Amino acid sequence: SVVEKQAQMLHIIVTYWKRGLQAIKNGTTLIKLRKIKVYQDIIKMKFSIPNENLSGLDKIEARLERSMDQMEALHA
Repeated sequence: SVVEKQAQMLHIIVTYWKRGLQAIKNGTTLIKLRKIKVYQDIIKMKFSIPNENLSGLDKIEARLERSMDQMEALHA
């Protein structure tokens, strides 16, 4: 449903914000955060993921988590 999609998109955005904030505290730059490939998918997710098939949002979230894990490993 539309409400479920909105809730999941908000969760992804908040996850990006929280993990990004922590990454910046650990030495990552905002430029690097914006260059991760999943960033463009996050920007476009409202229009690129159909309301009937939210599995695409799960994939974006998983890619976001992996990207942030890799970034954290570089700055650990």
